[in-house]
Amino acid sequence: MIIAVGSQSKIKVTAVKNALCQLGVKADIEAVKAHSAIAEQPFNQETRQGAINRALHTAQLVPRAAFTLAIESGLYWRMDAWLDIALVVARFPDGTCVEVESEAIVFPSSAVEEVQRRGVHTWTAGQVLQEWGQVQSHNDPHLSLVGKSRADFIQDAVVKLFQTLQARHLLSV
Repeated sequence: MIIAVGSQSKIKVTAVKNALCQLGVKADIEAVKAHSAIAEQPFNQETRQGAINRALHTAQLVPRAAFTLAIESGLYWRMDAWLDIALVVARFPDGTCVEVESEAIVFPSSAVEEVQRRGVHTWTAGQVLQEWGQVQSHNDPHLSLVGKSRADFIQDAVVKLFQTLQARHLLSV
């Protein structure tokens, strides 16, 4: 079975491989550069649209895949706070999609407002936080903010997605 991942990000590809290993699922992973066609820092439903776009583009790039995976992180306004959430989408050849969200973490509103001021097409909240000295890495602000890496949040979400697919008999060991 081939699972195509719509990213060549080491964090995302490793998360998928580790999740498969954790669940004992055997599959070949093909990572491709898929386009999201959204801003560098997506907000709310734009995050979902980016994930769906990546999953569809990945399916076009790897048509022989059993299904494609797309992972898109974005900021959501929920419970009176900006929450960073990774959305993981599996897209099957018939167009059916199954999606799950990662655990959310709160991002400082001041950083989010600064991204909106500077421009969401070129800046991310992680970049602003790193520039301000509040996080060590713009690619992994999670580790500095809550002590758990972005990779771990994504891997947990991918495991949750695969468990959902197994429960629906869409993925077998």
